[in-house]
Amino acid sequence: MEATEEAGTVPKASERPFALVGSTAAYAHGTAVRLQHDTDSALLSGNADVGTESLREDGARIVKLPRTGS
Repeated sequence: MEATEEAGTVPKASERPFALVGSTAAYAHGTAVRLQHDTDSALLSGNADVGTESLREDGARIVKLPRTGS
């Protein structure tokens, strides 16, 4: 959980909207889940470059998923 808390401080500091998603979000809402060894975040596409660069500067490994749909 420490890594997740740290990962949440970076986008907050950039004052860009973001959301924690995946097992971390489920856990935060009280769902009994097995936490993974990563933290999934969602950013608005217009803020993605600033958000990912902030996380990268803080030492995070960034993985961009391919876009789907139109």
